[in-house]
Amino acid sequence: MQPPLPRKGCILQRPTSRSIPRKGWYPTMGRDVATLMDEYGSYEAEREPTTCGEYLVLGDLSPQKTKTLFLVASMVTGERFLMKATGKGQVMREVEMLASIDHPRIPKLVEVFEADGRTHMVREYVHGETLAQMLSKRKPLPERTVIDWGCQIARILLHLHTLQPNPVIHRDLKPDNLVLDALGNVWLIDFGAARHYKHAEHADTVYIGTVGYAAPEQYGFAQTDPRTDLFAFGMMLYELLAGEAPGRGSTMPSEVRAIRGEISRGSAHIIRTCT
Repeated sequence: MQPPLPRKGCILQRPTSRSIPRKGWYPTMGRDVATLMDEYGSYEAEREPTTCGEYLVLGDLSPQKTKTLFLVASMVTGERFLMKATGKGQVMREVEMLASIDHPRIPKLVEVFEADGRTHMVREYVHGETLAQMLSKRKPLPERTVIDWGCQIARILLHLHTLQPNPVIHRDLKPDNLVLDALGNVWLIDFGAARHYKHAEHADTVYIGTVGYAAPEQYGFAQTDPRTDLFAFGMMLYELLAGEAPGRGSTMPSEVRAIRGEISRGSAHIIRTCT
């Protein structure tokens, strides 16, 4: 029986005349295309698989169906990757950042290529759930769990902020950009807003960030530096512990114990120091 065909909504490029393997093509997981497609079934049915370069497109992960972020698999090894497809200027900032960073909890850059008039960046895929998804399942989260995550995130930030000659500032630290894998490891993703800190500059050339997590300097008051990420870190810890997004309640982040009296003074002190 012919396996169900993949679904529509992730078209980048029609398959070439070469044969696209279907059943048993995924050696590392021992599953076929249909099985993989069922895991990512939020897109519509399509007659044939679609490809881009040497990759089979498994699904459209783009926010609001913008067709810019795709889950793909290598047609050689079957390994899954994340592919971002945008205009050249938009994606090259992230390409340059990932190429300059080597950390076990930051996805590695795989390759960059041009197709269909767009630049495609392929990076390591982290299978897991974002901290935002974890928070949506349970509000608020146990303090011990949040402390464990916070320690892992702090070590990643320490690595970025001590890179030489120019530290890297992520500028968009938030639960949506942190992924928890099956082993309990936290990964920092999405470096599209990141920049190198430059000692001689007084302000950023592009103002970017997420409301609620962005520090005042991200609105043009000064150049972003490591303290920018620490501000977002504190706001994120508040959200994970209080169960509400920063800026949406009447309580200041530094007063997290007013919402959850059982929160330790140490955690409250960290949030107060960061924010």
